[in-house]
Amino acid sequence: MATRPTLAYFAAPELLPAPLPTVAEILESTRFLVRYGGALVVRVGDHFVVKYGKKVNLQEGGNMLFVRQHTSVPVPAVYALFHDEGTGQNFIIQEYVAGKPLDLVWDTLCLNEEMAITCQLRQNMDEMRSIPSPGYYGGHRLVFTHGDLFPGNMIFREDTKTVALAQYRYDWAQWVPVVLAEYFAELGWMQGRRELAFPSYGWV
Repeated sequence: MATRPTLAYFAAPELLPAPLPTVAEILESTRFLVRYGGALVVRVGDHFVVKYGKKVNLQEGGNMLFVRQHTSVPVPAVYALFHDEGTGQNFIIQEYVAGKPLDLVWDTLCLNEEMAITCQLRQNMDEMRSIPSPGYYGGHRLVFTHGDLFPGNMIFREDTKTVALAQYRYDWAQWVPVVLAEYFAELGWMQGRRELAFPSYGWV
């Protein structure tokens, strides 16, 4: 069975692209990427994206570390997870991934690029779901999967024509019975936003 990192977490200094931003520097940033449900996601400097707030679950960062440790799925590096007593907020400091949200560029892609991205995501999910399981739920094998594969939270990288799962909702990543894994994948694409389904070459 695969093991999870212990929270809180700070990456070794030699793994950092630059010194970690201070809490004050994070709070001063006005480069907002996402705001929702008591959480803010901001860019800090050239290298970091930080998600913070009183409702931020540090397990999100733990899930990202878990996936990076056990797969080759393109997930941003996590540099720090911690609770700040002074502000009462949780902080996840991660790698900034350059690119554009997939849903904003999808209509500009050719069919071959769409198919390549779909195949990449299929492989990514297969690899994630192949992480050694902790056991069974009833008669069903448990698999680790992501339940919110919304294209707006995937970053399309123009240089490689691939996507990074630079999502901000890794609290949705979890162990589920294998029979639910495909349902969660479909739900992430369809959730009341713009449906980006690929009926000719399958769900991820």
